[in-house]
Amino acid sequence: MLVNHKRVARIMPDDNLIAATREWPRGRRGHMEVHVNLAGRMKVTGINQLWVADITYVRLNWEFVYLAVVLDRFSRRVVGWALDGL
Repeated sequence: MLVNHKRVARIMPDDNLIAATREWPRGRRGHMEVHVNLAGRMKVTGINQLWVADITYVRLNWEFVYLAVVLDRFSRRVVGWALDGL
């Protein structure tokens, strides 16, 4: 089905969807900075050797809240989490 951006914008609110644009941070020369992933080279053999974390936001009807989770990479269990609004 071929549609244009106006139709998509009109249909999105029916499914509680919003369009989000993101500006990416840039380094001095206009390129993104590259960081080495040290955890990718680690060989984990037991619990509590490497924790990984992620943060995201959840849209509620009246506000956005942030969810942060810390996981143990070996056991894949949640070590801690926090949910908070602005």
